[in-house]
Amino acid sequence: MLSTDAWTPAADVARVLGVTTRTVRNYASRLNRQSPAGDPVVESSPRGYRLARSSSLPLSRGRADDLSTLLIGRLVAAREPVGTYDLADELHVSDSTLARALREARAVVAPFNLAIDARRGRLSLAGAELDKRHLMSHLLSTESSQNFLEFTRGSLLSRPYDSAAAARLVERALTEQGRTFNDYGLGNIVMHVIIMAERSGDEGLLDVGVDAGEMRGTSAWRASEAICRALDELDGGTGAASLAACDAEVYYLSLVVASNSVSPSGWMVEKDNIAEFIEAEVVNLSRETVAALERAYGLEPFDEEFQVRLAVHLHGLLQRSRSGSFVRNPLAAETKQSYPLYYDMAVFVASEITRRTGLAVNEDEIAFLSFHIGGYFEIRPPDALRVTCAFLYIGYHDMQANALERIRRRFGDAISVTTEASALTVDAAALACDVVISPMPIDAPQSGAVVIVDPFVSDASLDAIDEQVRLAHARRRSAELSSALHRFLRPELFHRNLYADGTEEMVRRLVDECVALGLCAPSFADEVLEREALSSTAFFNQIAIPHSMSPSAHRSFLAIVVNDRPMPWGGQEVRMVMLLGLGETDRRSFRLLFDSLLEALSESANVAALLDSTDYADFVERLLGLI
Repeated sequence: MLSTDAWTPAADVARVLGVTTRTVRNYASRLNRQSPAGDPVVESSPRGYRLARSSSLPLSRGRADDLSTLLIGRLVAAREPVGTYDLADELHVSDSTLARALREARAVVAPFNLAIDARRGRLSLAGAELDKRHLMSHLLSTESSQNFLEFTRGSLLSRPYDSAAAARLVERALTEQGRTFNDYGLGNIVMHVIIMAERSGDEGLLDVGVDAGEMRGTSAWRASEAICRALDELDGGTGAASLAACDAEVYYLSLVVASNSVSPSGWMVEKDNIAEFIEAEVVNLSRETVAALERAYGLEPFDEEFQVRLAVHLHGLLQRSRSGSFVRNPLAAETKQSYPLYYDMAVFVASEITRRTGLAVNEDEIAFLSFHIGGYFEIRPPDALRVTCAFLYIGYHDMQANALERIRRRFGDAISVTTEASALTVDAAALACDVVISPMPIDAPQSGAVVIVDPFVSDASLDAIDEQVRLAHARRRSAELSSALHRFLRPELFHRNLYADGTEEMVRRLVDECVALGLCAPSFADEVLEREALSSTAFFNQIAIPHSMSPSAHRSFLAIVVNDRPMPWGGQEVRMVMLLGLGETDRRSFRLLFDSLLEALSESANVAALLDSTDYADFVERLLGLI
């Protein structure tokens, strides 16, 4: 649909693809990042998008298997030590290349409590069977990218598996036991099943003694037994009889099933009966974490429904953490880029969970938490940005009540009706609101606009209201953004070509400057680095926005570094660093400023414009023009 000549409006692209305009921006950014030559593939402007004239579209991105992953796969499958010379020959690499791959492989396996032993020229993977399976799950997830069930073609499996057939048998077993699940949970269970099938030889079976305890006889246990018995339906057969007879295999599969699907009673959880289904400590964890999130980000209180949904999610998350069976989220990276503010809030929630329970939360689980948070806020704008409306009417029976109900159904929490009055008697000049909805022409209030509607508020009238609401929202947003930026930006904290060897050095250099200006305490650097350790703040397009997880600055500030050359940051390279410090009084501004900055900087053209700025004044002018 895009050409090299004409611009295609973002709304048209979004309509064809069935996505939002924000998602279109992220698609374009992703294509540009994938360009082999580094040149933009898709150009963007206020008029929309078009294909770049000078670049060719990368239609495919096939890659060779990573050598270290091949090496790990070979060692995982080996029943006895493998000679290094034989391995180098098998992988068609030199001894020196194999040595480098071996160093990389050791770094990969170490977090899984595994080690690669090298004795007398022979290699082996040392560690517990369950840890080897956790490693395989991690690597297969990486190989499968965004395709839920395409983890059967990698370098870690000895033969192909019919993942669709595995999914069907898992789905059947769960359904028979009345358990409900989503696609993410199903994919995670299927991956575990395929790994179990791969490892099901006499030497691969889990041989640790387990106490099934209360798990035995549950719907998760019965579903797991059924899956084990049905595994011979997979291509090639698996020795299902021995799997079904092994308590350890059934037990660990039942843990995966329990943490990735919901029991028959799980969907009945409500605020009045939550104590019947969710442990009190999990409910308290949910409430305390949400309260901390509200304080840290200056948010209005979350409703009870959100609290209940989060508690149910945390129940499964904690189970997965304890069993080492985290849900794979193939959209984690895209979620971080598309909704960085919600992802940032999810990082905070994850840090609170870890602080209160000692259990680590990975980036896949953080992305799921961001789904909960984003889903909540997408339909509940903050009060500070809610458009205020005056509803005027000509009274006739209940016609005005019906009209107002139509307006409220259409706009929900996006507007706040602050005045209801007769259009014949109201003092229009005294109205203080963003939009006046009236059945007849009146003088516009000084602070707002007037939209004329028919008495019944038809669809056409609702569309006219929608346009004015959007314009009013944009005006309010722009005014608050401009105010926040002028409070945060300081010429003495703008740097052109300030380089550092890495994230920590840059953060500490900038924080030292802010300390000297009385903007924050020296401990602010450690707070920023703590947030960075949870998940990199290099979101996209060569930009990092490091910040703390609490409004701990003495006064709010934004320290800017714009470089001609990239520098390393969280496994990526960036040319712009925006260190954000938030003061207590600016909590409510953080959400708007952070989200607006990232939305503007998701466009490659906008980033390029800022990177070309020559000095502080030029940078500020360009930035204000973008947001």
